[in-house]
Amino acid sequence: MCDVTIKTIDDWGLRDDIKAFTFDMTAANSGRLNGVPVCALLEAKLDKGALCLSCCHHIHEIVLEEVFSSCLGPSSAPEIQVFKRLKKFWPNFVHIDFSPRIRDELDVETSKMIL
Repeated sequence: MCDVTIKTIDDWGLRDDIKAFTFDMTAANSGRLNGVPVCALLEAKLDKGALCLSCCHHIHEIVLEEVFSSCLGPSSAPEIQVFKRLKKFWPNFVHIDFSPRIRDELDVETSKMIL
């Protein structure tokens, strides 16, 4: 799994952007089975330190909810409209040659259409 993760990081050009990893606490990730936590392996392969966050029951949901509320205001409905629009618009995205960063004006305009 470590090699696949590193390959994906490199394929997406994210090696210099990695600051932290989060993972569930399965034996394979925590090092209980093989004695080496996955985060330590990833740090070694990247040749730099990173913050290693063990997932404690959907911790990302808590953090992202705060980010979302700060940026777009609190949601009063069970379904958030921006995500419904994203799901509807999803087929229009180019899924080949994926780039995780906004790189040009066209990407900015596409983002505005969704939001």
